[in-house]
Amino acid sequence: MGIPSSYTPASLREILYGPAHENDGRMNLFGALKTAMATCGYETVKEFQKAEVMVAPSLQTEGKFFQRSQGVGMGH
Repeated sequence: MGIPSSYTPASLREILYGPAHENDGRMNLFGALKTAMATCGYETVKEFQKAEVMVAPSLQTEGKFFQRSQGVGMGH
């Protein structure tokens, strides 16, 4: 995966706190962390650190495919 031609570098502040100009998870680290914690049902980082991790590479591509085809979520 190379750098897209429409790539615009972001400042460290933008990367950490947002607002993100793209809604694909490449920017706004703390916003992504809050979303991941809420999705998994955790309220604190300490609880979230104890979560078991499952790696399922196909979920990344399959999820985006269905979002784009349905015109919903961050995939459209």
